[in-house]
Amino acid sequence: MIMRKLKYIVTAILLSGMCAFAGTPTTPTTPKVVTSDTLLVRLNGKPYFAIKVNGQPPIHDGQITFNPVRATDTGSIVLKCFDSKSQLIKMMRDGDTIQDYFFGNIKLSFTDFTDSVQKKKAKSTIFSHKILFYNCVFGHITADTIEDLYAEDTKQKKKIEFKHDVLFINCNFLKGLEISNCIFDKKFFITGQMLGKNPAVIESCDFDDVAYIFASPPNNYALATSLEINDCKFYAPVILSIIDNDKSKISVARCKFTDVFSLGKSIPPNIYDRFHEASKGKHYIDRIYNYSSYYADFLRKKFKAEYYGTNDTVEQFTHNDRKLYNFNMKQIQVKYVDIANTNLSNCNLDDVSISGCIDITSCNMSYTTDYDGKQGLEAINFPNSNGIIYANLKSFSPDAFKLGNYLEKIQVHPLVHNFYDTTTNFVEDNENYYNLIKDYSTKHFTNADMVTGIKARYDREKSLWLLKYHTDHFKHGGTFADRWSNFFPMVGGEFLEATVSSGYKGEWKFAVWVLAIILVFTIYYYVWHREAVIDYLNSKFNKELDKIENYSTLKIYASKNFGRDLGRCLWFSAMVFVDPRLPISFFNLRSGFFTAVLMEWITGLVAILLFLVFLASNYSFIRTLIGI
Repeated sequence: MIMRKLKYIVTAILLSGMCAFAGTPTTPTTPKVVTSDTLLVRLNGKPYFAIKVNGQPPIHDGQITFNPVRATDTGSIVLKCFDSKSQLIKMMRDGDTIQDYFFGNIKLSFTDFTDSVQKKKAKSTIFSHKILFYNCVFGHITADTIEDLYAEDTKQKKKIEFKHDVLFINCNFLKGLEISNCIFDKKFFITGQMLGKNPAVIESCDFDDVAYIFASPPNNYALATSLEINDCKFYAPVILSIIDNDKSKISVARCKFTDVFSLGKSIPPNIYDRFHEASKGKHYIDRIYNYSSYYADFLRKKFKAEYYGTNDTVEQFTHNDRKLYNFNMKQIQVKYVDIANTNLSNCNLDDVSISGCIDITSCNMSYTTDYDGKQGLEAINFPNSNGIIYANLKSFSPDAFKLGNYLEKIQVHPLVHNFYDTTTNFVEDNENYYNLIKDYSTKHFTNADMVTGIKARYDREKSLWLLKYHTDHFKHGGTFADRWSNFFPMVGGEFLEATVSSGYKGEWKFAVWVLAIILVFTIYYYVWHREAVIDYLNSKFNKELDKIENYSTLKIYASKNFGRDLGRCLWFSAMVFVDPRLPISFFNLRSGFFTAVLMEWITGLVAILLFLVFLASNYSFIRTLIGI
């Protein structure tokens, strides 16, 4: 008895010095040594402990008492011990909120959670009640089996379908957690202590509504932990918020996300503050439920639009200095990836196919010298040509994220553009931003044509954002000087975009408007100056009558033939447009005719310059042909 009390006192002294787990420490702390006889849990969002007796939980009179780890926390928490699985299932079928229970001696499985009566020919086994566990401690929650998705027996096995919310709030899983072969029709929330000596595995499940997982290890736990999410399908936003250590392994593999996958750190202060203000006085269950739902809804809408003007609140984040270690995503299909405002150590994104966008605003990726996996964004891919990487305007580094050859078909820019920030120069920042991408492509890619295409692509993107800047200031500038100074840059930008797509894949635009100009002048010449065009062509190219008699197939045709006259005007118009020289003979034309010819010649000269500057340089054979 004396030795037991001594062990209790020593452990309590060690634990009392631990830092607050729920908060973010301002300075690193060294994990304290905790004996193997210590049960560490999180209850009411705070760390608690109990000392085992002869290797078993200290249960007295059907209860177990947990004491606070931190000296600043007062008061113990008593949990009721529960050993009857059948009674627990009955409580769940009655829709009870199961709060402050210790299930450490029961081995549970999600296959236990079913209605008492099932339809024989149903495709899935149904549980039709809401599940709510709060402040509970579990032993081992195991799947019936953990099988590979592609195994034949898995394809034939019925899934367990949960028709209402499944909520494990502030729960602890001392011997691991396994969830397999389930369908969650409504919200699925697990928050609490999921990471420890035993792994947590979620496999072969479908999530039709919001999934929110907050996983942490025991307080200051320094040993290896793991969380695996495999072969799952998510049809609504997923928020995976993790606190781990450098020995942990967090893995998401062979999953499909049709909406947002988020690491849960891109929380704008206005949302954070509004949530805490609105949740004052509410129960913790309501607070976490409302917050997760509101945040998921924000993420669902966030990437449906881009923001510019004076709206800069979307990408301002609540401070986060926590680091997530050893996060792996492999063989993933996802629409939106939100890893903004995260600090990632040895993060491996391998074969991640993104159909929409990835937000890396204020994301930091670091790697240790012994890391040998994929780094940055080098192994992600974009199956579509409208993919986007959102990154900071000022602090973005292509080298740090190791961008891949997908650069030749996607966009890279901030999600939010503040055109009225007086503390910086947007034009310079925009120029530097895209110069970094172009310099990066020159250094890292060996295919010259691909590098040329990437440069043209991001020159255009730079021009488009510059055009939006000038347009916004012209329309909404605070002074007449501001509007006037942006008028001509706006007109110039609109002209380049309309004629040559600002230099990127603008060949068809260029061809269409060139052909349109030639046809417009052709019609003008035919209607107003047909005789003058015919006279000019005859004088320039046809021989005199006395010399043409020897050519039986040649004749000098006069006017009055519609097709032939229109063809002559078309020939003349094309000749004027494409010839950069201005023949001296044009000055002999009558004044009205000469004015039209001069206007077309100037237009053609502009077109030639646009072609040489914005289009010809994109093709190696044209550069070689014309020597540029």
